[in-house]
Amino acid sequence: SYGRDARSERDVDPYVLHAEDGALYLFGWCHQAAGERRFRVDRIATATLLDERVDRPADASATTVFQPDDDDPRVTLRLSPEARWVLDAHPVETVTERPDGHVDVTMAVAAEPWFARLLVNLGPHVEVLEAPAHLATAGRRAAAAILARYR
Repeated sequence: SYGRDARSERDVDPYVLHAEDGALYLFGWCHQAAGERRFRVDRIATATLLDERVDRPADASATTVFQPDDDDPRVTLRLSPEARWVLDAHPVETVTERPDGHVDVTMAVAAEPWFARLLVNLGPHVEVLEAPAHLATAGRRAAAAILARYR
């Protein structure tokens, strides 16, 4: 899992292979999670094909890569003009254009490590306006951990 920065072994009943933004995703029923999950194919280390056939359930979710849960925390970020690419690269829930060229966005965060990487990647081109305390400092803590590796 890129978002959690962890590996796991899963039994999955796959029913859709979907291409989005240059990546392939496997959609299916994950027995460990007891629910539908999406797996990026290039992050699957090994797979074993079983003899059983699986059909896509009639009530299966739409094939979009990220669907936030209602209880996922939301953050509001102010992005500089250089960081507008975030609007195209990540799902955002609200967008407020500012006269100075900055844009305020609200987005769901399903995994803190993913959010920390985003903040480090954006560097000086992002300001966290609103976020739960543990997410508000995620970028600073990740940057400090990276810096500590080089000391």
